[in-house]
Amino acid sequence: LMPLMIACFAAMNATYLTALAGGPAANAILLQNTAPFWVFLIAVGVLREKIERRSLVSLGIGLTGIGIILTGLLYQETPAVSTDTQTSLLGISVLAISSGFFYAAVIVCLRALRSESSPWLTFLNHFGSGIILSTVLLVLMGPTNWLNWITTPTVHQLLFLAIFGGIQMALPYWLFSKGLRTVGPQEAGIITLLE
Repeated sequence: LMPLMIACFAAMNATYLTALAGGPAANAILLQNTAPFWVFLIAVGVLREKIERRSLVSLGIGLTGIGIILTGLLYQETPAVSTDTQTSLLGISVLAISSGFFYAAVIVCLRALRSESSPWLTFLNHFGSGIILSTVLLVLMGPTNWLNWITTPTVHQLLFLAIFGGIQMALPYWLFSKGLRTVGPQEAGIITLLE
């Protein structure tokens, strides 16, 4: 299950960051939060967990918000927004929703692996996704461009990125995986909507 979790974590990061870079940040962030919907489908459909009424109410509210965002993108009649831009925004929204799906898969995997060490799972996700995504970029960019890209940040920037990665990314996932020891995946997914 760990390789699946790492692959989903890498796919979550790739789709989320691509959506974040390509369109409105608010849309990418909100649409990634389709994760509770996907967790619900996986938990009920695959894991055969009991449907909770409060989960259905929360999901209904969340999905209504997502529907409003997508409808706004599809039917935006602002003269400044061309059809190509609308199509591009829709594609970016699909990436963000895909990121929510992969996030849900990570949540379910973390829950299934709850007896494992939380720091170890956090390390595996971050290190493994770094290796996977670096390898993909190496293949797509070629060795010379990849080497130029990888050596572009200064030492100060690399230090900042390491601190940012440890505090903003690793610490919350470590806490999240610890929480999944006592909280079910449906509830954990809904709690993340507080973000």
